[in-house]
Amino acid sequence: DLSCHFISALSHNQETHGVGLQSFETDAGTCIPHNDFIKQNYNGMEMASKVCGYVAPSLGTVVVAWFIMECCKKESCWGGKCIPSLLIMGSMVCQALTFLLFQSELFCGNEDIEKCSMGDAGYRSLQACLVYAFSWILFYCGPSPKSLKGVMSSSGSSSRKKKEVKSKPGK
Repeated sequence: DLSCHFISALSHNQETHGVGLQSFETDAGTCIPHNDFIKQNYNGMEMASKVCGYVAPSLGTVVVAWFIMECCKKESCWGGKCIPSLLIMGSMVCQALTFLLFQSELFCGNEDIEKCSMGDAGYRSLQACLVYAFSWILFYCGPSPKSLKGVMSSSGSSSRKKKEVKSKPGK
């Protein structure tokens, strides 16, 4: 389960335990959600990581929905590239903020932990940051889409004008 392998925490006795944004690995190797003791002792980094872990894909979903709406409608886009660019940038920043979990005193900064390294879910988070960054560059630097309204109305009106001219005799 990747949800409890964002961080691999190595203890002094060389045992590795996985820690995730919402769960951690027990000595038996099972993932369990953060309990009340852990939640009460969050130092802020854990909560910021957890919230950003939800916000980043949510903003990404809004951007995808925005693009789908833009492709389906005939009129020009709502606000040009500004709002989607900000949403993609927000996704990228929030995804990067999930790495604040490495600053956690509970999971990495206590006397029981020798060092913390990135786990499988941490690498997936890094991949998501890179995908958001690449998407932002493509969207922001790419060409602006043309409105379907102008394409559809200009082709239809020019053919009607030609027919009207041909149908009037004597002029």
